[in-house]
Amino acid sequence: MSANASINPNIATSAPSVLDASDKWVALDEGARHAGVSTATLRRAIRRGELRHARVSNRKILRLRLGWIDEWLLATTTPVEVRRADR
Repeated sequence: MSANASINPNIATSAPSVLDASDKWVALDEGARHAGVSTATLRRAIRRGELRHARVSNRKILRLRLGWIDEWLLATTTPVEVRRADR
């Protein structure tokens, strides 16, 4: 048992060995590439409260999870129906 677990039994004693890809933390520029949008678009969504994010240390550094970006894309995009031409 770790020292932290003996102090507080609610603390997990082991971290998950493999993170899901949607749990990966990314910087703003990598998140923009993932979503296919500009960093300005992500900043605008953050300012509007549409996109979940975390601020690190001096509050200028933003971090996002890929899953949060995917959720934002699903919530803010309009599906396009593609119709096939009759043959």
